[in-house]
Amino acid sequence: MLRYATCFICAAAPETCSTMGAPWFGASPTATPLTLHRRGWGACALCGGAERLGAVVDDIDATALTSEQAAQILDAVRAHGVVVLKGQNLTRSQQVAFTAALGEVVVLPHSFEGKDPEPLHPAIQRVTNYFANGTWKGPGSKFGAYWHQDGQFWRPPLHNVLSVLHCQSVPPAGGETGFADLRAALATLSGPLRERAEQRANRISRRFSSLHAIDATRPTDSLDEH
Repeated sequence: MLRYATCFICAAAPETCSTMGAPWFGASPTATPLTLHRRGWGACALCGGAERLGAVVDDIDATALTSEQAAQILDAVRAHGVVVLKGQNLTRSQQVAFTAALGEVVVLPHSFEGKDPEPLHPAIQRVTNYFANGTWKGPGSKFGAYWHQDGQFWRPPLHNVLSVLHCQSVPPAGGETGFADLRAALATLSGPLRERAEQRANRISRRFSSLHAIDATRPTDSLDEH
């Protein structure tokens, strides 16, 4: 599998929420309804609550994006959380330029590269089981194989990032990226659980997540909290 990811800061204005129930959970739909990408949806046992995700934005050439098309994509992301642009084939430089047309490009710390940086393009994260020189990383190679929010290791407001995933090669089955709708998750919490959650904060550390444990004796001000 070979996938390249870039991120940019989301600076969308607050929404005027008119649809608080399923499937929007407070997100306002786009003015023109969009088709939803549903390959494999019927076989997904965990897809309930994510019905608004995966809108298809058609007639887009990511190598020649206009300002109107960039606004259309951002509006679709605002409404649907995850959008799909089909039929794209970008070079590394073109992917970075496409990302920059949508917002401020984020270059992640070196610790995210997993000893496999993308040559000449620090804004790109390689999500692949092959090194940049073409050698296989082995059967145990994983990247981001846990539930997370992209940008969660940045302090607010920089944690509000959107990711651009451009896939070049995938296996015939498996290897999909899963997405969860956090609007739906929050809206469907029970009242008592939501009250408990609102009094809590996440402490997230890139360093300690790689160790799969947090040292309880370490001062908490060394961790990002939001």
